[in-house]
Amino acid sequence: MKKPELPKDTDDHHFYLLPVYDHYKKVKIIDRCECCNKKTGEHFEERGVKIVGYKVGSVKKDLNYHLERRYAKRATGTIFEEPLLINRIKGKK
Repeated sequence: MKKPELPKDTDDHHFYLLPVYDHYKKVKIIDRCECCNKKTGEHFEERGVKIVGYKVGSVKKDLNYHLERRYAKRATGTIFEEPLLINRIKGKK
């Protein structure tokens, strides 16, 4: 199945693809503690099983859209790099 082409963004709207599923299935998700990986509970979630097609969705551009576009690369770059303070400490050793 081929994904449809997105229309170009306008001044007011941003376009994106939404998958359309054949059917949904209830799946049991086990919740675990982040520090010790011990089971803390469980909940059910509906998840799509088979992608049938794609639907084009649109969102009105607002302040959050512009901030995310501006700072997304900078934020992801700092997540995967070592902090500046640690680099300075290592350099002094």
